[in-house]
Formats: sequence, structure tokens, C-alpha cells
Amino acid sequence: RFAHEREKGQDMRALLSTFFKDVRGNVAMMFAMFLGPLVVSVGGALDYSRTFTIGAEIQSAMDAGTLAAASLSQGEDPESVVRSYITAALSEHNGVLERLNVQVSSDLAINSREVTADAVISVPTLMLGLIGYDALTLNRTSEANERVRNLEISLVLDVSGSMTQDIKNIAKRFFLLLYLFLTRSYKEIEVVFVRHHTQAKEVDEQEFFYSRETGGTIVSSALKLSGEIIEQRYNPADWNIYVAQASDGDNWEGDSPVARELIEQKILPYVQYFAYVEITRGPIQNLWMEYSKIERANEGDFAMEQITDVADIYPVFRRLFEKRSEA
Repeated sequence: RFAHEREKGQDMRALLSTFFKDVRGNVAMMFAMFLGPLVVSVGGALDYSRTFTIGAEIQSAMDAGTLAAASLSQGEDPESVVRSYITAALSEHNGVLERLNVQVSSDLAINSREVTADAVISVPTLMLGLIGYDALTLNRTSEANERVRNLEISLVLDVSGSMTQDIKNIAKRFFLLLYLFLTRSYKEIEVVFVRHHTQAKEVDEQEFFYSRETGGTIVSSALKLSGEIIEQRYNPADWNIYVAQASDGDNWEGDSPVARELIEQKILPYVQYFAYVEITRGPIQNLWMEYSKIERANEGDFAMEQITDVADIYPVFRRLFEKRSEA
């Protein structure tokens, strides 16, 4: 009997052993079934976390870059400014800059600048590739703009004897178009009127457009006065400053180099833009040649155009003062 009971107990243990072995097999099978999704889930979370960390750094760099590029006081190419910020922020991330596609555009108006940057990057994944997602794509956009409320423009008109009445009328019509555009487009604006022959003086609107005073020609007298007015009244930190000058190009011998130096040293460092129109049907004179040197050295800050007749006024005005794209 004892032997029988012993044999019966052994049979029960064998049965239980088989049962337990079966349970462990089921658990192992279930664990194996859930292990793949678990690894992908955890790894995917790490992939997303890593990708969005990179995205946050890109966004931060773009925000700082567009803000700096939109500043009206900076003279560098806006795209170069934005890219320099992005490069500095992401240089330690291997391969990120190589995969990053950045497009920068900017618009410059007479008293504002807007900069937009768009970035796209495809970040390789570590674990999501197991289920077919080899990369995660991010899109980031940043915009910044700066607008100066206080706008000042100095209008400089040559009224010397070489300026015939027809030339003076063209110059006045050009300035009248500019004056109307500014006063209708901007609420806060100050216009300084400067007339000159051998001497320059600040005048009011009525005298600027309608006085018939004339004389010889010393262009530097007007530029010297304009520089002094800007220095005394208009702080570049508070004002967006522009100068527009009209002449027939004739000038006192030896004065054109002086005029160029005054613009380069006393005016351009403080203004956003200097526009010069020369009204003539004759050959180029020394003032144009001296001003050409300024334009070559200060592209974007100094521009010059020629007007030969009334039909040129509006096209020249558009080229000089319409919204300029820096894309």
C-alpha cells in the first residue's frame, strides 16, 4: 500500500510538474509577444524625445537669428545672420546641420524690416526603424520684424544756375511724389527741406517747392548742413533717417570729392538709405562719378538713378523707394 501511495504521489508530482512547465512556457511565449512592441514603444519615445529636443534647439536658434536679422541697425545680409545663429547653436550635433534645410526671406520697407525663416529636417530614428519609420521630419518657422515709428527724411534740392527751369520742375515733381507718398503712408514723419546753390539753407515746404532763388553750385554745402541737422536733432536710435538728393550733376570744380567724403563720413553712418537722382540729358559729370564710388562701397544703403524727362519720374521713384525684397 505504501508503495502504491508512493507511486501515486510520484504520478501527481509529475502531473503538476508538467502543468507548471506548461505555464512557464505560456508566460515566456506571452513575454516574447509583448517584448517587441515594448521595445519599440520605449525606443520610439526616446526617438521622439531626441527629435523634439533638436527641434526646440533649431527653433530657439531661428528665433534669435530672425530677431537679430530684422534689426534696422544691422547692415549684414539677413540670411547670413540667421544662418550664423543656427550654425552656432547646432554645431555640436553631429550631422544635424548637414540634414537641415533652411530658407530665409526678408522684406525691407522705408521704415521696417521683416525676416522669415523656414526650416525642414529629417532626423534618423534609432528604434522606430524596426517598424519602418527610418526618420522623423520636423518643420519649424520663425518670423521677426522691426518698425521704427519716427521717420525723418531730408530732401536736398539743387537750385543753382545750371538747373534750368525744366530740370527744376522735374526735380520738384519727383520730390512732390515722394513727399505725398511719405505723408500719406506714415503718421509720424518729419521732413527737412534743404535748398542750395553755393550756400545751403533749411526752408519750409512752400519755399522749397516754389522759390526761384538761384546762384552757383557747391553741393557739399547742402550735405554739410544736412549732416549737422541729423546730428543735432535725430538720434538714429529713435529715428529712421533717410536722405533724398536731386541735382543736374554740375558742381564746383574740386567739390565733388568733398561731397563724397561728407556722405561717407557724416551722413551714411547715421541713415538707413540715401537716394540720389541726377536729372540730365548730357554726359556724366564728376559728381556722378564720385557718387558711383559710394554706391559700389555701400550697396543697399546708397542708390542712384538718372532722369532724362518727366516720363522717368515714376519708374525711378519705384526703383528707389518701393518695398525692396532681400530674399
